[in-house]
Amino acid sequence: MLPKAIAAKRRLEEINSDATIEAHVMDATARNLEPLLSDVDILIDGTDNFDIRFIMNDLSVKHNIPWVFGACAGSYGMTKFFEPNEDPCLMCVMKFIPGEAMTCDSHGVIAPVIQQTSLMQTVHVLKWLIGKSDEIDRSISIYDIWEGNYQKFSMKKMKKESCKTCGSERAFPYLKSLQQTDIAVLCGRDTIQIRMKDRSFDLSHLEMKLTAYGKTKKNSFLLSFTEHQSGKRMAIFKDGRVLVHGTNDVEEAKAFYYEMME
Repeated sequence: MLPKAIAAKRRLEEINSDATIEAHVMDATARNLEPLLSDVDILIDGTDNFDIRFIMNDLSVKHNIPWVFGACAGSYGMTKFFEPNEDPCLMCVMKFIPGEAMTCDSHGVIAPVIQQTSLMQTVHVLKWLIGKSDEIDRSISIYDIWEGNYQKFSMKKMKKESCKTCGSERAFPYLKSLQQTDIAVLCGRDTIQIRMKDRSFDLSHLEMKLTAYGKTKKNSFLLSFTEHQSGKRMAIFKDGRVLVHGTNDVEEAKAFYYEMME
């Protein structure tokens, strides 16, 4: 019943009560993220899919804010520091979202590679924040901690004038609403997220409606619902997101969503 952002905020405040932490319970989209960037020094990738990473890449270049890419699945990991107008951007390096990329949902992930990836990201961030940007390694690092393999590749020559994000004619394609993913399998959670554009929920109204079909529990962040007959579960957020738990089948999740929510 506690969103991850709130749980993370509370845990971090336990570690350092002097830190000021703002938690935002929302779907990470171009529309939601851009208003948060007015006083941001650096962005750190803690996501699990390339849709949001390309949105971060566009926001980074548009607002001239550096960001630190990090991805891992299985025992593999990758990290890269991106500085707008200095380095090739993620679009230059990858050109398009990898449709068949390994994910932690399809291949799992082991904890040490997550720790290694976050460690390398943190070092980049610390160097940037203390003014040691000249000491940041601008290569992309790729590693397999299970096999003990580690490689670095320079990306300098990959910067493209034709790039739609950082080239001479910038269009920021991933900031357009058509690029936002509406339905996604959440990595390693046996859960489908469904988000209808431009929709929000009145949780009190939904609670009254859904009580006829199952058990509900509501707090200020979300409404949890478990259907009596099937035992299927949903977590419904005010911003229009719905998490359908217990399945990785998109069609099954959509059918349950429409049956209960429409």
